[in-house]
Amino acid sequence: MAKKDKKEKIVYVDDGRTIYDMSLVTRPGEVVLPEKQNGKDKPKKEDKNKSNKSSGIELTKGERWALIKAAYATYLPILFIGLLGLAVAVGLFMLIWG
Repeated sequence: MAKKDKKEKIVYVDDGRTIYDMSLVTRPGEVVLPEKQNGKDKPKKEDKNKSNKSSGIELTKGERWALIKAAYATYLPILFIGLLGLAVAVGLFMLIWG
């Protein structure tokens, strides 16, 4: 019987390069606040007089309602299709079970 050649073992050498900075990776459930990151400068606090709606977009009442209507027009059909599918599934289950 012929001897089988053994696979050559690959030897990895640490050359000191950093592929990804893992300093902000924490254990699950542990929270790292931005101001506590390795002594870096704290982020500047915003003016408290500004509202929390600081999206930077000024909308009129008509534009706001148009956006709300567009959102409902987009998501309500999906909701109704999901509810219809659930009703069909429950109906089939009751038909088979009963």
